[in-house]
This record gives sequence, C-alpha cells and structure tokens, in this order.
Amino acid sequence: MSIQARCLPLSLVLAGVLATPASMAATTTDTFDVTATVVTSCSVSATDLAFGNYDPVLGTLGTSTVTSNCTLATSYSLALDFGGAPDINSRVMDGPNANTLGYQLYQDVTRLIPWGTGADELTGLVGTGLDAPLTVFGTIPAAQNVEAGSYTDTVTVTLTF
Repeated sequence: MSIQARCLPLSLVLAGVLATPASMAATTTDTFDVTATVVTSCSVSATDLAFGNYDPVLGTLGTSTVTSNCTLATSYSLALDFGGAPDINSRVMDGPNANTLGYQLYQDVTRLIPWGTGADELTGLVGTGLDAPLTVFGTIPAAQNVEAGSYTDTVTVTLTF
C-alpha cells in the first residue's frame, strides 16, 4: 500500500474532531479556604512635656500627648509612673546642686484627677484600631523657691491590655 492510502485526508480528521459530542468534555472543581488570624495588639507613644520657663508666682502649666493604638474592642489601661519619685504625690524634676522642682500630672483639664499607677491609672479604655491621642495635663505649683537652671524627670507610660 502506498503512503498516501494509509493516511486520512486532513479534512476527514478535522471533521471527526469537530463532530465529537460536547458530552465528552469534562470539568472538575474544588474549593479552598481563605483564613487569617487577627491578634490582639497595642502600641503606645508619648510626646515630651516641656513646661518652659517656670513662674514662681502663678505656677506653670503644660501638656503632653500619649497616643495609643489597640486592636478593635481590646480593653486596656494607661499608667504613668512617678518618674524618680517614690509616689504620685512627690513627683519632682531634678535640677542643679541637688535642687528639685515639684510637679504633678493629671488625667483631666481641670487638674483634679492625678494620673499615676494602680488606682490612679486611666482604665476602661477600648481599642478602636485607630490612633487614640490623650492629653496629659501637667502643673508646676507656684511658690517653689529653687535655684535657676534646667530641671528634668523621666516618666514611663505603661499600656496594659
């Protein structure tokens, strides 16, 4: 037999492919899960409280901003330690020649609610997932007889969640 006799014409081969019933085509499917875990987290930052020049007659006021960010619906509290002092009522900045300048930090603009630790920390806060700035209100009381110079203290902000 010749080579031509064994081969089908291309037109017949194409006709056979095109004539294949659609029921012979098959598909299959599967699914997959998409998952994620949102973990409870918080962060906190604070700006410096710079009182500026102290007025011994009127006292001096100043503010700082504490910014917290906690996962949505996370309960948390904010505490301010006493700096170098032993308790909330004796906060002082250290100055030249062992002089100290007393001050206090408050939760409210009226400066009636001290801001400290334990019973004096800010509680009942709930995360929104967005930055939440809070103001720390500071006061240096009048009538402190201190030497001229720079006075400093370092306060630690603690966020507990």
